[in-house]
Amino acid sequence: MTKLSVDRALRKAKSHERNGQMDEAVKLYHSVLAVFPSNIRAKQGLAKLSQPKPGTSAGKNPSDEILHQLIALYNKGQIRAVIQECDRLTKEFPQSFLLWNLLGAAFKAQGKFEEAIAAFNKALLIKPEYAEAHNNMGNALTDQGKPDEAIDSYEHAIKITSNFAVAESNLVACLTSYNPQKVVSHPIAKVNQEIKKIGMQVADKKIISNDQVIELFSKFSNVIKNYNLDIETKLSQ
Repeated sequence: MTKLSVDRALRKAKSHERNGQMDEAVKLYHSVLAVFPSNIRAKQGLAKLSQPKPGTSAGKNPSDEILHQLIALYNKGQIRAVIQECDRLTKEFPQSFLLWNLLGAAFKAQGKFEEAIAAFNKALLIKPEYAEAHNNMGNALTDQGKPDEAIDSYEHAIKITSNFAVAESNLVACLTSYNPQKVVSHPIAKVNQEIKKIGMQVADKKIISNDQVIELFSKFSNVIKNYNLDIETKLSQ
């Protein structure tokens, strides 16, 4: 989607709003955010349309029992049932950031990344400082092949919730497989760069000894300690 087509989509969304075609306007805003998650105009448009309607349970979440049932269905892999129930419940609880986050996770599990990102955007419009949704957004963007945007989401999640181990691990994984186009401010990025440099010292060796492996891990550990980080990775488990 080019800047011109984005402007056209946003103008068309406004036209739908004026004509009372709110569902069509929402779809267009979501289509813009699926490609450009940080687009301010699309976020503002959705925020306006997300205002509670009379007769709805605005600002409330479903009961804990209902949420636990949905999570149980998700954990059992009954993703389609989760989507159906969340779709129904978000009409009753349009301001439930928990429901929108769970709906996004379910869409991601189906590989429907645009729908997942749209749902996470809904959750974040309601609760901008919802760290879990930022982390989940990062995962969807990673799978969609948008690592720079994913890194932004992971950084935001970590900024909101310190020692967010899952988001930190996701950021490490993203930085390990990708060199970002912009400067990443979090210490994890600096640790990752130093570890990569250490790894390059043995990259051309086909065989390394056990002593060399131990020495590498010792160097990696020292780098992490120097930045006062406590990063849990699969290698340390």
